[in-house]
Amino acid sequence: KDSLFAAKKSGKWGFINLENEVRIPFDFDKVDVGNHSLIQVEKDEKHGVLHSNNKIIAGLVYQDVFIFEDGFIRVKSADKFGLMDSTGKLLLTLDYEEINGFSDGLCLIKQIGKYGWVNFQGELVIPFEFDEAEDFSDKAAWVKKNDKLKIIALKE
Repeated sequence: KDSLFAAKKSGKWGFINLENEVRIPFDFDKVDVGNHSLIQVEKDEKHGVLHSNNKIIAGLVYQDVFIFEDGFIRVKSADKFGLMDSTGKLLLTLDYEEINGFSDGLCLIKQIGKYGWVNFQGELVIPFEFDEAEDFSDKAAWVKKNDKLKIIALKE
């Protein structure tokens, strides 16, 4: 496999291989290598994601991007968040106030002041009904609804 290394030339970042051949052009102001061969890139204050093979996963159009450990990508534009998979497929449109990473197979999201959870396909599996919520851990999560704090558990 062609190992890549971030390199800087004339003030711009790109990627080279062990033979010093340019694999991703020196076009970027900042780069950050994530998991799953994904690279967070920034140019002219716009953010995007490339695959290490130089395929564009998320174009340089976002206010911010974040690559989670599992390869999912949170994108931000106009102060709203969306969620992509590692291929660039948009699972959640840019309509959310918050998007956390996946935990116990579910992703905590916030819309119109309420929290709920989606699965890996971006399908809402726990509705937006909580005023406050934490990520699931060991199949349980703290939630607050109508000033009442409780723990909800995932079914086996």
